[in-house]
Amino acid sequence: MRPFQMALLVGFGVVALLGLVVFSTYKGSDTAEQDMLASGITIWGTLPADAFTKTIYDVTRTDPRFQSVSYLQKNPATVDRELLEAIADGVSPDLLVISNETLYQFMPRLYAIPYASFSKRTFLDTYIDGAEVFMKTDGIYGIPFIVDPLVLYWNRDLFATVNLTQPPTTYEDLLRTYIERLRILENNTITQATIALGEHNNVTNAKQIFALFAIQSGSDMVREENNQFRVTFAEQVEGSSAIPGVAAAQFYTAFADPQSVYYTWNRTLPDDISLFSANGLAMRIGFGSEFATIRDRNPNLNFDIAPIPQNASASVRRGYGTYYAFAVPQHAKNPAGSLFVAQTLASAGAVETIATQLGVAPAARSALAAVPENPIDSVRYSAAIIARTWLDPKPTESNAVFRDMIESITAGRAQAGSAVNNAVQRIRNLF
Repeated sequence: MRPFQMALLVGFGVVALLGLVVFSTYKGSDTAEQDMLASGITIWGTLPADAFTKTIYDVTRTDPRFQSVSYLQKNPATVDRELLEAIADGVSPDLLVISNETLYQFMPRLYAIPYASFSKRTFLDTYIDGAEVFMKTDGIYGIPFIVDPLVLYWNRDLFATVNLTQPPTTYEDLLRTYIERLRILENNTITQATIALGEHNNVTNAKQIFALFAIQSGSDMVREENNQFRVTFAEQVEGSSAIPGVAAAQFYTAFADPQSVYYTWNRTLPDDISLFSANGLAMRIGFGSEFATIRDRNPNLNFDIAPIPQNASASVRRGYGTYYAFAVPQHAKNPAGSLFVAQTLASAGAVETIATQLGVAPAARSALAAVPENPIDSVRYSAAIIARTWLDPKPTESNAVFRDMIESITAGRAQAGSAVNNAVQRIRNLF
């Protein structure tokens, strides 16, 4: 159960509303509005600083007040402790960049913007569906601005070698056509893998891919109910006999089962990014932001990205992404100014710069309305629109939970059903 901050909401409701009103009505003539950022706004985050520094500079050209806005890049391993120390010393940052993976740990130290100040209707109309992870019963815990969606990376040369011209659009196509044609087995040793799925230790985004499969099977992973968080991926979905988490685990681990016709991955192989970069892997599921990493590792690699495959029978398309938002700490000295800066940087016209620099997509509907000319960005944008996510209570600990779940299945120590049920209980204990 998480702490709710009812006593703080009344006071913050005034400043939050002030921030929203000023953001929408500022004309540059009122002294109070001119002085809103005079004391400076400091943003803390773990994302690379260059993207924010460039965006702030660009905004400053039209709004000189942003000269007093700065971004400090922090170490993910120490930012929580640094925030506590800053609060104790009376020098709290004015904004934090949080994600769906860090929201829960920071919630006790964040303002929740009341719905009286920022209505649910306005939020839903402004941001894409996956950003709802920042909406909780007592208010909005962050102003969403970017999403890093999962996409399908594919090697054009390996595809062309076997006369394949396009990546799979459905999982049925993947299994029926692509596994056998792209896989090379020599004495039952994989010398060329079709897709990196089935293990945990050498699949960079194993936890997120499992969540993707569960979400595509109908789960919401975690749901807020009665001021508590309910872990749902082992619950049957209405209208279906399947249990999303079990279906996801069975599908995922089949690719690492030597007895399966879909066998194409095992734990002896290099990690998926390294093998893909070395021309030894035809496909991998990775975040849009990883494109630059692969390009830098092998500038001569002929590869591309495509939307995540869907189930052929799916009536709606679903993807997965990591969502980021600007959040206001409880001890921020200027909450109205903080919110003004957050709204400005998250809005169309500014957020595109951040997204481009980081290799991700905006979370604002208005910024996603136009398809970018850049072919890589166009895939990221379309993937973002269907990307869902979940409230991860403790990323490091939950990663260990899903590692144990996957390895218990691949090693034959547990069936998918019992492994998933055990994972649910362990995730529940993290809240």
